[in-house]
Amino acid sequence: MTHFEYYYRRRHLDGTTSISVSSGPVVVRCNTDMLGVFDYRLGWPSIALPQPGRRGTSQRTIDRPAAVAARLWLWYTRPMRIIQQFDQSAGTTHFRIDFATTPLCMPQATYQTDLYLDLFVTANGDDYVIDDEDELVRAASQGLISPESQAAVLSQCDALVQLLEAGQFLDWLASCYSVPFTFDDLRGERDNQKQGFGPGEPDGWPLGAN
Repeated sequence: MTHFEYYYRRRHLDGTTSISVSSGPVVVRCNTDMLGVFDYRLGWPSIALPQPGRRGTSQRTIDRPAAVAARLWLWYTRPMRIIQQFDQSAGTTHFRIDFATTPLCMPQATYQTDLYLDLFVTANGDDYVIDDEDELVRAASQGLISPESQAAVLSQCDALVQLLEAGQFLDWLASCYSVPFTFDDLRGERDNQKQGFGPGEPDGWPLGAN
């Protein structure tokens, strides 16, 4: 087990900022120049509500069953993170894909900023929904995300949608890291806290982190 401190920042359309601070034990399954894979038990209740969104030209809703553990996939050269969640039997409940800045890894912690668009995928990869497209557009109009970052997010989302529509998402993910999730070696639970900041209030985000 390794202590892993992870800061995830959301800059809201109303000018406020929230930072989720997740800290505690993880098992580092993979850590290369391209990808980090971290397994851990959830120390807070997981969301178990259905998720609405868009697939193609249709609006639909997919299930997000409750989970007790997660695998965090961090790509160091891609604008996204994947949170794969698991039930008590180590079966995948669903995938949450947050499009975000590439993570900044510092000795004391890892930092990443949300870029608004989200993609939710069922456990078997057969269905998905895209969420918060309108929020991405509004964030771009307010200057909260650069045109370059917006284009990168949309391009990455399109690439994943192509994999999903072709039924290749799970195979692609396995090609990145193929060792199945297991509860072996997972000890303890991570702590999750949220910090809030008003419009214009310094949030303490480190220099060099997007």
